[in-house]
Amino acid sequence: AVFNCRRFDDGHQYLVENYDVRCFTGKHIAYMLLVGVPGLALWAIGIPAFGYVTLRKHSHGLDEAELIQRYGYLYKGYS
Repeated sequence: AVFNCRRFDDGHQYLVENYDVRCFTGKHIAYMLLVGVPGLALWAIGIPAFGYVTLRKHSHGLDEAELIQRYGYLYKGYS
């Protein structure tokens, strides 16, 4: 939502979630940098990293029934 802007007839872009906020101005840029970019980084890097670390931690027993039931959705399509 922080990156969702819409252009209006006045030539300016406004945040769709709050049309009082003009896009790419001080408040919006600060919000993008403090909330949007870290959120994207967490989504794009953090979640896959968590999956990788979890599989590495349990790599010795990925063929055990309990671990297949718990983490199998992460790796069964690749084996």
